Amino acid sequence: MMRLSRLPAWLLVVPVALIMFAPLFMGEALFWGLPATQFVPWRDFAFAELAAGRLPLWNPYLGGGAPLLANYQTAFFYPPTGSSSSSPRRWRSVWSACCT
Repeated sequence: MMRLSRLPAWLLVVPVALIMFAPLFMGEALFWGLPATQFVPWRDFAFAELAAGRLPLWNPYLGGGAPLLANYQTAFFYPPTGSSSSSPRRWRSVWSACCT
């Protein structure tokens, strides 16, 4: 029987990494904390509410609900954010991650 210390490290690391990052490969987020996975969806929701004719005061999807327009992390009133609101969602996310 082969001892564990003689096995190549990648035989352990690769399967563990694949299991850990499986949600990422399926288009899900591993955790909420990066701007691309937390603040950009808030901003998209705020602009979607505005496009629907509603003032985005409240985010019902965050815990039991939280202020949305008053949350500075959505950057709703930041001028470059507003100028990119007419572009497709994919480009808004890229612009937000790279330039703001």
